[in-house]
Amino acid sequence: MQKLTGNYLKVMREQWQDIEFLFIDEISMVPYEMLCMIDNRLQQFKTVNVLFSGINLIVFGDLMQLPPIRGSQVFNQPQYMAPAIHLWQLFTRNVTAISRIKAQDQLVDAARTRNIEALDMSKIIPTDMNKTGGLPAELEIFVGAKVMLRSNIDVKKSLVNGAIGFITEIHWLDFRGTQMYRHSSYCEFWQ
Repeated sequence: MQKLTGNYLKVMREQWQDIEFLFIDEISMVPYEMLCMIDNRLQQFKTVNVLFSGINLIVFGDLMQLPPIRGSQVFNQPQYMAPAIHLWQLFTRNVTAISRIKAQDQLVDAARTRNIEALDMSKIIPTDMNKTGGLPAELEIFVGAKVMLRSNIDVKKSLVNGAIGFITEIHWLDFRGTQMYRHSSYCEFWQ
């Protein structure tokens, strides 16, 4: 990363002179390399030779949710940077508990044991249409029902976002412990 010089550096120093906090949302999407660049830039702006120029970084997000598109995860220092200070290890962490943690534990246990029917879904998934973005609590499917793909599956076969099809068969399988659900359905899409 090139150092800033001239008038641009002067303007940036003026803009950052009174800044005490920097907030970063969705921290899981920030690569470790970017965190190092932020540190580098802040030291140029504030001319203080301490990490992040003494600016308090407050970061938010679920570290395991969305990884960065390129680079190492923010908590994972790449090998080629190993002799340097591991910036992430210098952060103080405050984890906020999720209010629905008990329901989530039940969901995780049910998925692990493949026993979805044992769940009280009303406590996990809201049924009030005001809380579901207008989606119904149950989706009835039947042979002949129209369906639409919401993402690309196979472009060569025209199974793309927005393709409309209809359900041709529903197979009710004997339940096995390795299955998550007791049935499957087949769809045919117009081309």
